[in-house]
Amino acid sequence: MSRQGFVYFMRPVGMVSPIKIGFSIHLRERYNQLSVWSPYPLEIIATIPGDLTLETAFHERFAKSHYHHEWFHGHVDLIKGIADLQRGVPYTEAFDLSVREGSIRRGIPYKPSSTRRSRRNARLDQLLGVTGGATGLANALGGITSQAIAQWKKVPANRVLRVEAISGISRHELRPDIYPPPEEAA
Repeated sequence: MSRQGFVYFMRPVGMVSPIKIGFSIHLRERYNQLSVWSPYPLEIIATIPGDLTLETAFHERFAKSHYHHEWFHGHVDLIKGIADLQRGVPYTEAFDLSVREGSIRRGIPYKPSSTRRSRRNARLDQLLGVTGGATGLANALGGITSQAIAQWKKVPANRVLRVEAISGISRHELRPDIYPPPEEAA
């Protein structure tokens, strides 16, 4: 039997992602531990009473958006679900945990098909992993089809800022040809 505590969602203050999905029996102590090592101030944005089994269900649900250890990119469904939790919606209604995308423990990341990889850059593949594929990104953007997005070789200039807001991936990473990293821009 797993010990009861809290599944928590944490992120750097003022940022969309990365989002840490973790479990702790002693939430305040865990927050303090992570804050010491983080280069950014952190905030707990939602908690759910639960155990390690529930934490694992969230990790497997968002495995395609896995970033590092228990940190995840800001997948549209993850951000929406957290917003629902903040409004008091039960986690069973805020998230569909029957969807399992893989295991972060076994290192099974999202891997786009090799035919698509050859036509697109790695950053675009990461973007599609974070947003739930071309369909997820099309739904989040509105006014564009998933078929059109599937043909992108890079994010179109007129969509970079909106895509940055949705995905949490910096414009400097999405289109360094238009938005050079700050140190190069000077």
